[in-house]
Order: sequence, then C-alpha cells, then structure tokens
Amino acid sequence: GTLELGSLSINAYTQNDLENVQIYCGPAAIALNNALLYTQEQQRGKELAGLAQLAQVVGTAGEPSNLFTHLIESIAPLLEVEFLGFLIYDDNRRAIQGQLPFLGLHPDVIEWTSAVFPVDSPAEKIWLSQEPIIAPDATSDPKMQAFGFDNLAQAAGIHQAVLMPLTSAGRMLGYLMAGDKLDRSPFNQDDL
Repeated sequence: GTLELGSLSINAYTQNDLENVQIYCGPAAIALNNALLYTQEQQRGKELAGLAQLAQVVGTAGEPSNLFTHLIESIAPLLEVEFLGFLIYDDNRRAIQGQLPFLGLHPDVIEWTSAVFPVDSPAEKIWLSQEPIIAPDATSDPKMQAFGFDNLAQAAGIHQAVLMPLTSAGRMLGYLMAGDKLDRSPFNQDDL
C-alpha cells in the first residue's frame, strides 16, 4: 500500500519529517500485513470448521431428509448465499428433483422443482457432461433453460446461480445449487 501525507502549506515538510515517515512506514506495513493475514486465517478457520462439520454430518447420515438438513446447515455459512439446496437424480423418472430443505425456497416450490430430460435432449447432454452450470443471468442461461430451471429462477427471483455436479465413482447423483450471494457480487473461483 501507500502512505500519503498532504499539507496546505508549500514546502511544509522537512528532510527530518520525511525520515520520520520512513521510520513509521515499516511498522505500519507490518501491522497492516498482519491484519490482512489475520483476516485470511479467520476465513480459512471458518472454512475448515465448516468442512469438519460437513464430514461429521456425512459420517452420521441416517435418514436422507436429515442428511439434506444437516448438509444445508453446514454449507450455508460457507457460501453466504440466498438460495441453497440439492437437486437429486431419480433413475425411475429420468429427472432431477429439488430436495427439502432448500434455503430461500418455500417447500411448496420444491415440489415442482423438477426437470425431466428425455434421451438425446439438450438437458441430457448437459447432464452427461458432468460440468458445473454457472449462470450469471439464471433466467436467460441456455443450460438453465434446457432443464426448465429458468422458470424457477424467475419465479423465485434468483438472478445468479451455480449448479455444481454431485458425482460418486463417476456417476452423477445430482447438483448442489447455490443462488445469489448475499453481497450481490458475482460467483468467483473461490466460491466455485
């Protein structure tokens, strides 16, 4: 950073003043650096605590509805988003279905949060790619439209969305959906 001094008078600073400023800059820079490192470590500690809690939840899973509740409770503080939930694949219906609880969405909305995708459809191609869906404009994103989630985004007021694939042994299980960061900034690589 830079330390800036100003004076309303011309030639107000002497050589002694400049030497004093140089002396103070070193400790100020160290203090500032320590404050920045502290902030980073606080964030890292928060992330690690969340991951530890997440690992504990998975280890004591039990009933699927309890698992989703505990996972959402563990993940929400890490992401700080308005919308967060799971979209899980149902082999029998060839569809992904929203699961309760879904942070930011009313339970009635989750009942119709579903996407059926026929063979060789654009949605199936997206599904088989196992790639994240990053939609800076969720209502007009082609991938969100392929699943029909653009309607959900519009109805719920979701502006930005990320759907991260949930895979196990190379098999897609569904997506973790996050929408609209609380600070309204776009999703960045750290968020992903």
